[in-house]
Amino acid sequence: MIGSTTAWWIARIIKGMRFPFQEPGSAETTDKVLQAFGDGASLGLRNAAAARVRQTADALPWHAKAFYYEGHAMGVAGRSAMRLQRYQPERIFDSADFRVMRFVGYGFWNGAGTRYPAPRLRSDDSYWIDCPWYPKYRPLIYNGFGFATVMFRGILDDQARKAIEALPGAEEREAAYHGVGRVLWFLYMNNFQALRTVLDAHPEQAEALGLGLGLAMGFTQASAPDRILQAVDHFRGTQREYLLRGVGIALEVHSSNSDEGRFHIESAIDGELRRRYEQACQASTAAGNGAAWYTQYHGLTRIEAASAPDSLSATSIDHDLQAN
Repeated sequence: MIGSTTAWWIARIIKGMRFPFQEPGSAETTDKVLQAFGDGASLGLRNAAAARVRQTADALPWHAKAFYYEGHAMGVAGRSAMRLQRYQPERIFDSADFRVMRFVGYGFWNGAGTRYPAPRLRSDDSYWIDCPWYPKYRPLIYNGFGFATVMFRGILDDQARKAIEALPGAEEREAAYHGVGRVLWFLYMNNFQALRTVLDAHPEQAEALGLGLGLAMGFTQASAPDRILQAVDHFRGTQREYLLRGVGIALEVHSSNSDEGRFHIESAIDGELRRRYEQACQASTAAGNGAAWYTQYHGLTRIEAASAPDSLSATSIDHDLQAN
């Protein structure tokens, strides 16, 4: 009963979300993402059978499944946080597919709790003792936390910053700002002047926000790669570099989510996108599987980008010619 009531409440909030600072035409993308996420969250909160969860996912386009499974994990986290089940969320899953999305979804529940009265999912090691991959993916919970903390407010305000700055360590705060960067794309989709203004206004978090923003640009447009570079090319200098690193991470995450995702990504990208994707794949592998994975992964993407030869995308060249 509690799970069903919460599912109804979450669905109502998600359906009521509006993003007035997006450019016209962006709502179609946002609506599809929120629909997939909301459907997953509802099934998670209602404790739907695994067969039904998979059946619903199978009906979705490949690029929408990540949002669906993120939402489902958010719902499962809610059940754990409300003590409707006595074990940590990962115990119900029998596959490593979409594991990154699951941990981001767990954090989404906790971020919602900064805006609405909801208990938080536990993050202490003792609660996750039977999950050997928890130390590796733990920072992703804070990534999801940062996204939801700002999304449910509609702005990166003082309250959101205080919630993030109160997190226990530098890694957790960086991960949270990566999540904030991701939500900026939803709040200001295709409004590039507004996005540049937000990045300029937060120089201390510019890299983390830029990576997150680039990740969201790449992740939401993975089925249309040309649109990714067209979006990135509205930025210059270090901002553009941060975004491209984030794009590479987005493509790597889509690829690592499932064999289906890997097939579609590797079949569709070349040039600059391929280079950034391969850099992110190399960084993820080199970072290992330990508790330092998240920090090492992002550090290695920085090193890979700095050591690679400079290149310009075709859209970047076109943009510069038009400007002159």
